[in-house]
Amino acid sequence: MSRYGKHTIPIYEFGRCRNLENGLRRLSDPKNMLLRGVAILHLTLTIKAATSSCPHLCSCSQDTVICTGQGLLRIPSRIPPDTVRLDLQENKISEIRKNDLKALRRLKILQLMDNQIHMIESGAFDNLIALERLRLNRNRLRTLPDKIFINNVNLHRLLVISRVMKPFYVFVE
Repeated sequence: MSRYGKHTIPIYEFGRCRNLENGLRRLSDPKNMLLRGVAILHLTLTIKAATSSCPHLCSCSQDTVICTGQGLLRIPSRIPPDTVRLDLQENKISEIRKNDLKALRRLKILQLMDNQIHMIESGAFDNLIALERLRLNRNRLRTLPDKIFINNVNLHRLLVISRVMKPFYVFVE
C-alpha cells in the first residue's frame, strides 16, 4: 500500500482493472504516482526481456526473426527457440553446420536464398521437425547430403535452384 495525502491506494489495483480504460484512468490519477512508476518499470523490463534475446543485427517480433541483408557470415547464435519464421536471405553465409539450427524445433519457414552457401553439414536440419518451407535458391550448392530432409516430414515447399547442382536423393531412405 502507498499513502498519498488522505488516500491509501493498493499497488496491485491496476492489475485488478476490468478493462484497459479503467486501468489507464487509475494510472493518470495524480494520487497513483507509485502505481504509475511500477507499471512503467514493469513495461520497460518486459520490453527489454523481449528484445534482449534477438540476435545482433536482426529484428525480432513475436515468433519472427529477420536478419536480411546484414552481411552475416554465419547463422547467428542465440536465435530465440520459439522462432517460427527465420529470414537470413541476402547475407554472406557460406556453411550451415549441424548445431546452427538445432534449438529451433518450432521453425516452420526458413529463408536462406541469396547467400554463398556451398556446404550443408549432414544433420543440419534434423531437429527442424516443424519445418514447412525452405528456400535455398541462389547459393553455391553443388550437392546436398543424402537424406538431409529425412526428418522434415512437414516440409512441403522446397526451393533449391542451382545451375551446377548434381542430382541428389534427400528424401529417400
